[in-house]
Amino acid sequence: MARFPGSRSFSGTSHQSNSGNRTRLLLALGLSLLFAALLALSMGRAEGQPGGDEPTVDTDRSGARYVSGELIVTYEEPVPESPARALTEEVGATVEKTLPAVDSQLIQIPEVVEEPDAAERERLLEEARQELEADPAVRSADYNYLRQPAAPNDPLYPKQWSLAKIAAPVAWRESTGLGLSGEAVRIAVVDTGADLDHPDLAGKISASKNIPNPTLDADDKSGHGTHVAGIAAAGTNNGQGVAGVCPECTLLVAKVEDTRGYITVASVTEAINWSTDNGAGVINASLSGAGAAESERLAIARAVEAGVVVVAAAGNEGSNVKTYPAAYADVISVGATTRDDRRASYSNYGGWLDLVAPGEAHSTIPGGYGTKSGTSMASPTVAGVAGLLLAQGTAPREVESRLAATTVDLGPKGRDNTFGSGRLDAGAAVGARPRNTHPVVTNVSPKPGTKTKSRTVYLRATVRDGQTNLAKSNITLFVNGKKQNFAYTRSTDRLVRKVKLKPGRNQVKIVARDGWGLSTTRTWSFRTPR
Repeated sequence: MARFPGSRSFSGTSHQSNSGNRTRLLLALGLSLLFAALLALSMGRAEGQPGGDEPTVDTDRSGARYVSGELIVTYEEPVPESPARALTEEVGATVEKTLPAVDSQLIQIPEVVEEPDAAERERLLEEARQELEADPAVRSADYNYLRQPAAPNDPLYPKQWSLAKIAAPVAWRESTGLGLSGEAVRIAVVDTGADLDHPDLAGKISASKNIPNPTLDADDKSGHGTHVAGIAAAGTNNGQGVAGVCPECTLLVAKVEDTRGYITVASVTEAINWSTDNGAGVINASLSGAGAAESERLAIARAVEAGVVVVAAAGNEGSNVKTYPAAYADVISVGATTRDDRRASYSNYGGWLDLVAPGEAHSTIPGGYGTKSGTSMASPTVAGVAGLLLAQGTAPREVESRLAATTVDLGPKGRDNTFGSGRLDAGAAVGARPRNTHPVVTNVSPKPGTKTKSRTVYLRATVRDGQTNLAKSNITLFVNGKKQNFAYTRSTDRLVRKVKLKPGRNQVKIVARDGWGLSTTRTWSFRTPR
């Protein structure tokens, strides 16, 4: 039996003195006040404070936001469960989720989560991160950075002017998204979900998944993903609503926003893997955030290796600071332009930007239609054209070069940091290109493997392309590794170069790249006398 000062215990009935009653009353009052204080504290937690249902969000030294106490550990190779568990236990962590497609785990360190001081949380998490990365079995340990929709922020524009701007109707004469095999290209929308019952989307969705909450459906609560999905592939020529850039493409909806409104790298990584495994031809991520993560990069690399084109919004900070996933090398990063082909004031820019597209679009929203603007709208416009190209038979790895080679050049001549290669032109990329192959290099001289009579030699070759008229600027000539000048006659497609060579073996290389970005390299050798 618990005893308090001034109280006595008897067998049978009990008796307490007045001082004991006062003591117990004071104790009860103190406990009540303590409970009230704890309740107020739990109800008053905000971002940056631990506890409650909301995750604590901290900021690294570069300003990138991440979920406190969480790390994504990527291993050098598939690691058996026991060594992986031992590694995480060394830093006092528990495994929250496994991402087997990229040999990664999302772990949480309770000591960090429960620490009230932000600076101490950062120190403890960084200490654990460095300890994990020091192990040879670990490829990287990254913060679980937050991603957010590249949110709209411009006034309304006339409905769907962007489709005419990129000449989408011209492109539809050549491709509508139905592949040569009769199967529609699938565009995965990694976003906040979609209105699964929308009349312009319901019949287009092949599959959907709520990544952070698999027991719930992928229905869109914020409207962002619904708008993005409609831009890429809304029902077209169906007598209602709006038209999608890729009319016959179908949709994979990967919802990455959790019930608290957060989007993390862990969810985006899993969504990319799910999209790849479910037959996506194109993945669109109208999301951006600071902080690169190896698991996310590996998921994208895995998708590209599987023949998927990955497109992402550059972000809306009006800055040249890299954002992810757009800044990864395997991603087509998309900025936004206005109706008069200027850079939208919010659109990010820099050497990592690949191209731009209209940043305003009238599209589907939950329960109806609306106009939004942002790089989030530019990205699915490019993704839709990528779907048209894949349906036309373009190899996935050639899509980016095709898009770049057919853009409308804006700003300084050629590629620049404001517009990348230029503004998307679907009509040029799809409609104007006959279905054909790379340039060809034939009739080379001296013949490969032969020996010439003199050390002064005329190098000759026929360099032609059936669909575009090659110019001298499309061709590069190398002799023994050194770039050479040459004459090129466009009417006969004939290249000629007179050169004096040293005796012995000599190598010639000709690289021809056509206006669509398709290239051919022809290399051969011959010998010259002493």
